[in-house]
Amino acid sequence: MSLRRAHFVDPQLRTQIARGGRRTLGRDTRHIIHSAQALVYPGRSLDPILLPREPKVDLRHHFSGLCQKLAQGQALPFASSQVTADQAALVGFGDLYRYNSLSQFAYLLEQLTPIFGGHVLSFCLGDICGDNPWARETRGQSSLRLIRSLGAQAAVIGNHEMTLKPGELESFLSSSAQFGTPWVGANLLRPGDEPIPGIFTNGILRRMNGIQVGILGVVGDWRSEFNGGSSWIHTDAIESAKAQARLLQEAGAEMILALTHMSLDDNRDLAREVPEVDLILAGHNHVPHFEIVKNTVLLEPGQNFSHFAAVSVQLRGGHLYLSPQLLPIADTVPQSDRLTRVMEEIEADFISRTSKRRSHHLIALEGQLDTRKFEARIQETSGGNLVADAFRHWGVGVLDHVNQNLENPIRAHQVVSFTNGGGIRKNELMEPQQITVGTVEEIITQDNTLSLLPVQGKYFQQILEAGVSGVEFNAETQERTPIDGRFLQVSGIQFDWDPSQPAGHRISQIHIHGQPIDPDQIYYVATNDFTASGGNNMGSLVHAVNKTEPFSPIATVESHVSMKEALVAYLEGLASQGQNSYQAPALGQRIRIIQ
Repeated sequence: MSLRRAHFVDPQLRTQIARGGRRTLGRDTRHIIHSAQALVYPGRSLDPILLPREPKVDLRHHFSGLCQKLAQGQALPFASSQVTADQAALVGFGDLYRYNSLSQFAYLLEQLTPIFGGHVLSFCLGDICGDNPWARETRGQSSLRLIRSLGAQAAVIGNHEMTLKPGELESFLSSSAQFGTPWVGANLLRPGDEPIPGIFTNGILRRMNGIQVGILGVVGDWRSEFNGGSSWIHTDAIESAKAQARLLQEAGAEMILALTHMSLDDNRDLAREVPEVDLILAGHNHVPHFEIVKNTVLLEPGQNFSHFAAVSVQLRGGHLYLSPQLLPIADTVPQSDRLTRVMEEIEADFISRTSKRRSHHLIALEGQLDTRKFEARIQETSGGNLVADAFRHWGVGVLDHVNQNLENPIRAHQVVSFTNGGGIRKNELMEPQQITVGTVEEIITQDNTLSLLPVQGKYFQQILEAGVSGVEFNAETQERTPIDGRFLQVSGIQFDWDPSQPAGHRISQIHIHGQPIDPDQIYYVATNDFTASGGNNMGSLVHAVNKTEPFSPIATVESHVSMKEALVAYLEGLASQGQNSYQAPALGQRIRIIQ
C-alpha cells in the first residue's frame, strides 16, 4: 500500500520546551499522512491490507486501508490488536436529524476500539437536538443518551441546541453531567464574563494511550437567531481559541483538538490564525469535508452518520503524526446490537408519549408536496407555499378580531405572509397520503410563535432583497446554492428575481395580491418570531417595522400561537369547510426566476 507523507514545517521553528515533564510540541513536529488531498475525501480503493500479527502493531501506515475495510463492511484479518503505547484514534459526529445509519456508525466504533486497545475517543460536533422528533419531544434528553452511548468524550454546542428555550437549554446542559459528556465553548460566556454552567470555557484535557490531548470548543454566533442563548456573550472566536490553546499547552497538552460548529470559512480562518490547533473536527455545514489549511487538518463528517470521520494520532520521538480519513458508510456495514437496543427503547418511549397526538388525521394530500430543505432555500416550493398560506390565514383571523375595535377596519388584502425557507424541514418530496399532526411536526420542527407586523410598502424591496441574498449563483453551471435558510417563502406576495445579479439588486416587479405594491400603503406581515426579530439576515424587517409602527393603527401583535398550531388549524379549517383533500397550487405564481 502506497501512502504519501506530507511533512509541514513552520517557517519559525520553535524549540521543544519541557514543562513539568511534558512536551510542548512545535509546529515543525507535525506530520500528516493522507491518501488524497481533495476538498471532499470520499475514499478510494487501496491495496489489500495485511497487518502484521506482532503483539505491538504500528497502525500509522495501515489506518487508511483499515478504515476502508470497516466503512465498506468487510471483515478484518484479525479480531483485535494491542497497538504501541503512542497511538490512538479520534472520531467525530454531529448534525443529527435522522438516525438511519446510527447503529452502523456505532458498529464501526466498536470494531475500531479493540484494534487500538480501547484508545478511541469520539466527539460530538453539535446539532443533536431540535430537529429530530425524539430530541424535540424530550427536549434533548434522548440525544444526550445517544451521544453517551457512542462514548462521546466532549461536545460543542450547535445552533439547534439554541432552539431550546432558556430554561430548557440550562437543563439540557446540566443534564449532560449525568451522562458524562462535557460541553466545551471557548467563546461563550454569560454577562459579566461569567462562565455558562455546563460549558467548559477553558477546555479540557484527555489522556489517550500516553498522549495528552487538549480539547477546546469554538462556535458561530447564533445568539440573535434562537431562543436559549440570547443573553450569552459571544467573544471573538480566533482570539478565544488562541488564548485557550495556549492555556491547554501550558497545562501539558501535547496536541490541540478544536471542536467547532460554524461556517467553513470560519473554520478555515481558525486554522490559519491559530497555529496551535493541530486538528479541527467541525460541524454545522452538513457536507462531508476534508482539507489541510496551512498545517492544520480540517475534517467534517457531514450529517446523519453518512460518513465515518476518523483520525489516527501517533506521538513518536517528539513528532505528532495525524492520518485523517473521511469515508462514506456503506449499506453493507452491520448494525450494532447494543445501539439497536438503545434506539428501540427510545422509539418505544417516543411512541408512548406521542402516538395519540401524532396520529390524528387532518386532511388527505392530493398530488405531491415538496418539503425538501435545499429547494426551500433557493426557490418557491409547494411546502413553503402551504406554510406561508397557513400563516396568512392566521394573520387574517387576528385582524378580524382587531377590527372590532377600529373605526377604519384593516382590509384582508393588506395581509401577507412570509417565512424563512430554512424552517421547512421534513426534507421529502411527499407523495399522496394522509397528512397528520405528526406530518406537521416533521414539516415544522421548531417551536417558534407567530407575529403580525405592520410594514409600509416602500420597505418590501429591501426585505425581499435580504431574503434572496442568501443564494449564491454559479454563472458557469447556472446552479444556485443556499448560504443559509433566509430565502422567503411567501403568501399574498408576488415578485421576480434574477439570481445572476449581485445581492441587493435582484428583485423586481413586486405585487401584493396581484396589484402593484403601493409604497405608501401599510401592509401586515404574518411571520414567525425568529424572522420578526431579525434572524437569518432580516435586520431590514426590524428596521421597517420600527419605521412603520408610528403610523399604523395597530402595533406589532406577538402571539403565543406556534407555527405548528397555525398549520394544524389551517388544514383542519379546510377539512371542516368540506374540502376532502389538499392539492398544492401551481408553482411560479408567487416567485418567478428571470435571467
